[in-house]
Amino acid sequence: MAKQYQLRLILMDLNLPDMNGIEAMHLLSHQIDTHPIPVIAISAAAFMKNNELGLQAGFKSY
Repeated sequence: MAKQYQLRLILMDLNLPDMNGIEAMHLLSHQIDTHPIPVIAISAAAFMKNNELGLQAGFKSY
């Protein structure tokens, strides 16, 4: 969908049905068409460790 709709921003829940948000972020960041799209992580798990892992994975914010 990110490629098809040429998104300018993605808000991503980290608890996805088929993979976690970190895995999805990895896929997006390694594709030419989706690499430049900023992705913001959204999660109820607001622990500092999760925040750090999200930012290390490439999310613009957590």
